[in-house]
Amino acid sequence: MRARSLLLSALLVGCPLRAGDKVFDHLVNHLQSRYQKAPVGTGFMGFMARCFSPKGVSGLRMAIFEEVDTRQPQGEDFEAVVRSTIGTEVTPLLRSLSRTGERCSIYLWEREKRTELLIFSSEKGEVVLLKMRLDPDRLREWLNDPEGMARKKG
Repeated sequence: MRARSLLLSALLVGCPLRAGDKVFDHLVNHLQSRYQKAPVGTGFMGFMARCFSPKGVSGLRMAIFEEVDTRQPQGEDFEAVVRSTIGTEVTPLLRSLSRTGERCSIYLWEREKRTELLIFSSEKGEVVLLKMRLDPDRLREWLNDPEGMARKKG
């Protein structure tokens, strides 16, 4: 009975029940140190995202930092941490900075025949870090025909 309660609690708070991801954990620790705050639990949303990810997406990890000071410039600093954590094979796909200070960076790299995607988003008091593995064939299909892939089911 106690084991069932622990399992249910883990599912409800969205705790991953698999081995850690060193890259993601290192980046979360960096953000935790920077903001002096732990990420909030993703709760049921994190559980649903992991269970019902689109085909070709796996290893979804998410950290949300709320009520943090996002006014500090952090783009180059975070990019340096990403490069030192992942290595030179990381490619920044997108870097965006709005007039209001909202920032979004998307990174892509390949490791051991897998494609990895990292999304960093920062806006008024909130920072979100999202990492996932992508099936390279599904990614290539989507890049060649995004509209067709959007129409496909599954």
